[in-house]
Amino acid sequence: MQRVVVDREGLAAEFLAQLQLEGRQVVTRLRADQYEAEGSFEQVGPWQPWRYNRSGQMICEGAAARFALKRPDDTLPPLQVEVALIRDWRKLLVVEQAAEAADIQDWQADLAPQHQRFWEEEWQALPAPPAPTTPKLIPVITTGHGMEAVELAHTYFRDAGTARKMPFATG
Repeated sequence: MQRVVVDREGLAAEFLAQLQLEGRQVVTRLRADQYEAEGSFEQVGPWQPWRYNRSGQMICEGAAARFALKRPDDTLPPLQVEVALIRDWRKLLVVEQAAEAADIQDWQADLAPQHQRFWEEEWQALPAPPAPTTPKLIPVITTGHGMEAVELAHTYFRDAGTARKMPFATG
């Protein structure tokens, strides 16, 4: 058994490192608590369309990247893994903005003068601008080397159904 596809519930850096030492290639997904955003990844390649819906609209795109997976023992170096980053445009997440100072003037800074006089009878509230969003990020990783991002993503999603039924499955 050379390739192991593991659902992310089975993901642990030491488990992956041990299987890598045994010569196995592990394919899995990072948990959301293991990275923050796209900036957590290194050497992110160009984004390329990956999946389309029935209308021909792109719904997912992918890019190759690298990631340093921290290990519980800080004396050990992080486990370097290759990544297929997937942006899923069907699932938009609200971007949390940095906390701004609670200055009473901030709310009206971008309003025209006629829209700032809320105490006048003819004043009408303007709708709030939509919150900024970003597509959901799905990082599929492997301890192997040289696997194309698209192939890596296909391997995980093809075998993930089996991996959810068993602790791990071969690909």
